[in-house]
Amino acid sequence: MWRKIALTILISFTLSTLISYYVSIPDTPVGSEIVNYWRVVTGNKGSINDLSSIFKQSVSLGLFLAVIGLTILSMEYRYYAVFLGISLVTILGIVPPQNMITGVEWNLILFLIGSMTLAFILKSLGVFEYLAIKILEFSNGSVSKLFFTLLFFAWFLAMIVDEATSIVYVIFLVFEIKRLTHQDVYVLAVATVLATNTGSMALPVGNPIGIYLSFTAQLSVKDFLSKSLPLSFILLIIVSTTIYILNKTYLKTLANELSEKKVRKRIEAYYSNIRREDLGKVKMGALLILVFLATVSTVDFTAEILTRFSGSEIQPHSLLSFIPYTLILIAGLIYGPEKLEYAITRGVEWPSILFFISLFMLGFSLLYTGIASKLAYLVIEGGMPMSGESLGIMGELMLVFSAILSSLLDNLSVIVAATPIVKTIEALFSTKKVYWSLLYGGVLGGNFTPIGSTANIVAIGLLDREKVKITWGSWLKIALIPTSIQISIALGWNIWII
Repeated sequence: MWRKIALTILISFTLSTLISYYVSIPDTPVGSEIVNYWRVVTGNKGSINDLSSIFKQSVSLGLFLAVIGLTILSMEYRYYAVFLGISLVTILGIVPPQNMITGVEWNLILFLIGSMTLAFILKSLGVFEYLAIKILEFSNGSVSKLFFTLLFFAWFLAMIVDEATSIVYVIFLVFEIKRLTHQDVYVLAVATVLATNTGSMALPVGNPIGIYLSFTAQLSVKDFLSKSLPLSFILLIIVSTTIYILNKTYLKTLANELSEKKVRKRIEAYYSNIRREDLGKVKMGALLILVFLATVSTVDFTAEILTRFSGSEIQPHSLLSFIPYTLILIAGLIYGPEKLEYAITRGVEWPSILFFISLFMLGFSLLYTGIASKLAYLVIEGGMPMSGESLGIMGELMLVFSAILSSLLDNLSVIVAATPIVKTIEALFSTKKVYWSLLYGGVLGGNFTPIGSTANIVAIGLLDREKVKITWGSWLKIALIPTSIQISIALGWNIWII
């Protein structure tokens, strides 16, 4: 194993050094736009191509690639690797620590902690077991109904709320199905994550990328309804059908535990054993979920009302971070205020939170040193037509580029790094097409690997806690083919529809 680790680190730094040294951004209109954006975002005033910058770029990219490589070797190494990465970035002076801290999406972290705590309280009240029973009732012993209903629920929830919240609730439902069937649920878990990511691109609120691009490019909800929602639904059908066909053996095994007779017996046992008082708490908890969904989906309207009432600007994205805590106060009255500390301690997947914070910091280091800008510049070099009169394959190239990088890097960091290129293209060709390319590639590319998106990382952490082990190999076995088909369809949509 030590030889593999040494080889991974050697390859990572060799590759990063070659890219940092041989890729330079020239003083052209496009190059100047990228460099100026880099300087505005990071505050750097030096050259992006001098030796000092090249050294920092090679170290930053090398550490990032090493972290990804070590994570691929063994998921157990991911925490040590990412902590080593952020430590070296700060100790070596690659990125000042105060800047590293600003590179974290703290709104998202705060929201995740609150959502996980609320989910644990609702789980303790029995809400997810109740929802699992309802899904089993609907399936009536049919694995097909159970599978497609679960994936549609994950897709719909991510669309109207966001991927981070959706995956917490859906994974808890998967756990309840595991307890009911006593079967390994890794296929269901990965399938629901893929459906969650697919749903998160349907509307702006579903994904940080959608929120970022909707503000940056002035993409309206109406635009999403016509250009993203239909594609998202088509891709849900594709991913659901593909996984169902490719995993028939697994689903057949699951079907043995979900015969109509067994399902009816389990449902009857549930209702006969639960007390009326407890069922009342469960229904109140289920009502809180509906309130939570309604509150999150109308956060823009709420922020506008609060802005008028308070006289201070209330940002919807920031307000969203505090919504779970308001509902925790209500749920805590049912759960027991004295047990809230226990819920925070046990409910929050703290290792995943720390891993995600660290990954954000490493992703920011790529932006800060300028290597992300260099990587993005390669795309415009390869895709810009010689005549300069048409967009050429720029949109499709950006989709593939963002999909590949988003499978290994934090997808929001990838999109932020590519934004100056897209702004330049928009100015040259008067089109917003490439923004949609970034959205499709950034979201769908995250389906390829366990670390491709927020939902993936959160799900892996929750699954680890339940002793459900998913390796890179097992993830790719389930996700590679359906995600590749999704990317292909998105490319076609990008060419003929957008």
